[in-house]
Amino acid sequence: MDFHKMKIVPQMIIKEMTKLLMMGKSLIPTLELTEDDDLDSDDYDPAFFPVVQEFDLAIKKLYSSWDDANTNGVVDPGEKVTFNITVYNQGTLDAIDVVVTDYVPTRMIFNAADNPLWTGGTATEPGTTVSSLAKGGQMTLSIVLQVDPSYMGSLLTNNAEITKCDECLRT
Repeated sequence: MDFHKMKIVPQMIIKEMTKLLMMGKSLIPTLELTEDDDLDSDDYDPAFFPVVQEFDLAIKKLYSSWDDANTNGVVDPGEKVTFNITVYNQGTLDAIDVVVTDYVPTRMIFNAADNPLWTGGTATEPGTTVSSLAKGGQMTLSIVLQVDPSYMGSLLTNNAEITKCDECLRT
């Protein structure tokens, strides 16, 4: 009799338990152990679970500082601006050979002499490589660009991107 499925009062439970005991039945569950053999697998159950290996890089680019040549407190045409690009490894695997590309906007100038780590790509899309970035790690790169001396506008936008990663899914 399944007492868990029945809606009965405690006196009825006691009455049913008394009947079972009078019939020589035990109220204590029993466990039968059998000898282990290749044909009998009911004495163990395997538990399978996934182990997630995830590749997840992120990038954040911030305006850092500028060379205020005339000390007026604002960025002027011809002045050099420094940007900090932080690469984050948010995954569970180490990342190897992460290539970061900066997209130099029209009216800004990339000068290789100001950026010795930026040896790949072109003058309008320079690149640099982070040789190794451990899981949970981060690395900050800096790039210096000059505002075109003939620029007459009031706002420039500079973007960067992770464009390649050679060994990002190693096991």
